[in-house]
Amino acid sequence: MIALVDCDSFFVSCERVFDPKLKNKPVVVLSNNDGCIVSRSKEAKALGLKMSAPYFEIKDEFEKRGGVAFSSNFTLYADMSSRVMEILAEFTLEIEIYSIDEAFLDLSDFPEERLESLCLHYRKRILKEVGIPVSIGVDKTKVLAKIATSFAKKSRTGVYIVKGDEHRKNILTNYPVEDIWGIGHASALKLNLLRIKTAAQFAAAADATIQKTLTIVGLRIQHELRGIRCLDINEQREKRKQIVVSRTLDHDVWSKDELAKHLADHVFRASEKLRDDGLICYHLSLYIITNRFKEIPQYYGSGQGAFNQGEEAPHVMIKKALQILDEIYRDGYGYKKCGVLLSDLRPKGERQLSLIENDFLETEKVTQVIDAINKKFGPHSIKVLSCNQKRKNALQTRLSPNYTTSWEELLLIKV
Repeated sequence: MIALVDCDSFFVSCERVFDPKLKNKPVVVLSNNDGCIVSRSKEAKALGLKMSAPYFEIKDEFEKRGGVAFSSNFTLYADMSSRVMEILAEFTLEIEIYSIDEAFLDLSDFPEERLESLCLHYRKRILKEVGIPVSIGVDKTKVLAKIATSFAKKSRTGVYIVKGDEHRKNILTNYPVEDIWGIGHASALKLNLLRIKTAAQFAAAADATIQKTLTIVGLRIQHELRGIRCLDINEQREKRKQIVVSRTLDHDVWSKDELAKHLADHVFRASEKLRDDGLICYHLSLYIITNRFKEIPQYYGSGQGAFNQGEEAPHVMIKKALQILDEIYRDGYGYKKCGVLLSDLRPKGERQLSLIENDFLETEKVTQVIDAINKKFGPHSIKVLSCNQKRKNALQTRLSPNYTTSWEELLLIKV
């Protein structure tokens, strides 16, 4: 059996851990630059708020009804996620962290009669030790576990275990095909044209028909619905093929020095992601773009550079990025967005050494010190001087403190 553990309204739940007054209030978390809704409490859902809805369209009415909105604080959410995953790793050795708020667990070694009590135990423990409510669905395959979790979210206990073929058949009979994990809008339309509208009809369809309509990917999903495991627990996260960091700036930037600080920030963050995956980068490209929504002179500039031996050190990569900026920057324009792309990524252990250049040996030591300090004292405790030294984005006006990763922002309790 496979379990899917899904943190309920995860971003909202993280905010509520540190502010109990938010309980039972409609709460939303917004995307970068406070644009669209990316997480909703059940109270916010009850008001009819939709995912990805632009916040400015519903702001006045939402706040009039007592709603509270937060800017996305990914530093906080990532730390809270790691705490949840650490507890789940004690549950079973076979775990796949699927996303920041979801994990698949292989429970094949546990007797089926013990599954419910075990799931309830770990759900209670996560709530007590981390403060995050989770829903747990259990069935034979990943796709079925995903469906079971949707029922767990509606159950009183937060745990839903599918027991037997008849039970499974009953829940699939009325489960919409468009809600199946891995079936997008376009695929659902194709299935509907074949008069396949439920998961049960999808599972019962002819293999040849499904493969012709949805290729081998759709066939695997169909077999998973039948209880045949096709998608194994992947304990090793797939390595990135490229890393992109880009942001819309809070104002038009007319200064090259100011734009350089934003780009340096992006490169620093991209290099952190690179090292988290144990990778090095051989190719860096960046772009700068003006505000196309204003009637001002428009310009789009892009450039690229290479690292002969691969690179992971933030100060070396920032130096390269600023050299590229020198080439593509044009005076007289107000820049609204900039971004960095790292590509040609390879495992660090596969670095191609040079007989002439071995500078990476020294830069590697510097990078290790930077990572050690930031790990011990919190993200951005030490940065490259050319980076923007401000933590907060001026467009993120509702950003909560980094309660768990910054000494200066620890929660104060009066007794």
